[in-house]
Amino acid sequence: MDRDELKRQVETLRYHKSLERIPVSEAIKRLIEFIDEKMPEDGLVVTPDKKKNPWAENRKCAIL
Repeated sequence: MDRDELKRQVETLRYHKSLERIPVSEAIKRLIEFIDEKMPEDGLVVTPDKKKNPWAENRKCAIL
């Protein structure tokens, strides 16, 4: 390993050391809260209103 690569590794390790660590139980609680908060806005979970849906087709296929 050359010197520059070792410096990058040390910088990476220092960065990871400085990150906030939380218990998995706390991370799960935060994740569940985030999901519950964003669920009403999610178009894949909640069917969007047909009138406000920008991807809805306005007419049927002209070929068929």
